[in-house]
Amino acid sequence: FEPIGKPILVGCSLMWIDTNNVVHQLFQDGSMHKAYQPIQSIYNTYTELNIDSDGHAFLHGPGGIQAFDEYGVMIWYDIASADNPFMYLGPSAVNREGLVIIGKINVNTTPFVTRFQAINPSTGQVAWSHTPTCATGISYGASADPITGRIYYALGNFFVALNDNGNQIWFKEFDKSVRETIAVGPTGNVFIAETLYGATGEAAPWSVYAFDKNGFKQWEYPCGMPVVAGPIIDSAGFIYIVTNMVGTNNTRAICFYPNGDVRWYRDLNGEVAYAVMGASKSLLIGFLENQGTTKIVVLQDPD
Repeated sequence: FEPIGKPILVGCSLMWIDTNNVVHQLFQDGSMHKAYQPIQSIYNTYTELNIDSDGHAFLHGPGGIQAFDEYGVMIWYDIASADNPFMYLGPSAVNREGLVIIGKINVNTTPFVTRFQAINPSTGQVAWSHTPTCATGISYGASADPITGRIYYALGNFFVALNDNGNQIWFKEFDKSVRETIAVGPTGNVFIAETLYGATGEAAPWSVYAFDKNGFKQWEYPCGMPVVAGPIIDSAGFIYIVTNMVGTNNTRAICFYPNGDVRWYRDLNGEVAYAVMGASKSLLIGFLENQGTTKIVVLQDPD
């Protein structure tokens, strides 16, 4: 089978969806089983997978969203149709109240309009809905701080912070598109990176930024290439990114201290598909190979 999308770490196992529309779970001992069978109409190259602390699993993509209980039984879904056209794009988040935060995009408008919704994971009911006031367009992803309750999302070249009731607190505008992956550190600082969507149109440098919960910039690191994976934070608070120039195999993985100083970097060769944190501060990077297969490179932290 061919894996698509970014795998997620669940305890000590990895989960991902393949092109046969099946979610797999791979355990440390090498055993693997089929976990879920998604509805065909939501399955797509952009399908995302998320799991909350109670074991609820959420599969969402351009065709809709589907939820499973901890036993793999489907409990609710929201599927797009010709009479109800919309898309779910980018990673979802689970806030400190256990609600699933995700962007739902109305594709019947020009430009597209995104509403961020907080959904009850057990029933699928919408607890609140937020429409961005700073910009319109396609959402790229959301993240949540379990301590402060802050919710963060990326929308084009905007980065927005909400409180846990869905009210906008502050936003930042960048010169370039920002990545859908938003990382929240143990002290409440939030990390985001600029990237390149498409082959042309934006020039170097692309930067990684750290902001505190009130929107004040803590540091900025200019990268020589667009950030294609991360930021990701490990249990010690170190931040990881992977950069790659579109159309080349020039790739660099960088690890930062929480204050923005570079801790180490490693130059690699290949086109990056994703990166996730593994156990014991290891960084798993998926590289695209021939025929759509993926090679995984594991970088072990020197400490």
